[in-house]
Amino acid sequence: MELSSEQSQHKHEKDVLLIEQEEPSKENVDDISQIESAHRESQAVGLTEDPPGACPDVNPITNETGVKANVNVTQSQSASTSSSSSREMLNEQAQMLIDEVNAKRKRDTALLGEYKKALEIQASNAYSMVEQNVFVLYERNGKQLQDKLQELFATLDRIAKLELELDQFRVSLGALYKEIH
Repeated sequence: MELSSEQSQHKHEKDVLLIEQEEPSKENVDDISQIESAHRESQAVGLTEDPPGACPDVNPITNETGVKANVNVTQSQSASTSSSSSREMLNEQAQMLIDEVNAKRKRDTALLGEYKKALEIQASNAYSMVEQNVFVLYERNGKQLQDKLQELFATLDRIAKLELELDQFRVSLGALYKEIH
């Protein structure tokens, strides 16, 4: 993720504020004291002076631990920088959360897709098995049904022959009855 120059500047200002607010260790206090005394001596001798264009509203002050720190005199600038860096930090954190949620949603979507494919394969396999079993059942039942139908048609043929014989017998019996009477 690339930062714009403004975002980079705000990040740098935030880092500077954090550094200025940290509690210095004993070693850092000694180092700072040595640097300050060397700077004072060089100013007294005339070797160094404040750089040209030094910010007039930045004054050295001493915090509770006795360490000098540079703090902006104009509190509105400090609050503005602090609030904008806080906003940027919140924006970055919110964007990170959004990115994480989106990444999780992509993973969930991929998992759902894989799950759907697996279910489709299982459903297809189950359908194929049921279809095969139905066709096997159709064949077995079809053979039994064919045998029963053949038996039925044979019985119907016998009935038709018997009915024909019965009709002939009835006609003969009717003729015999007429002859007798």
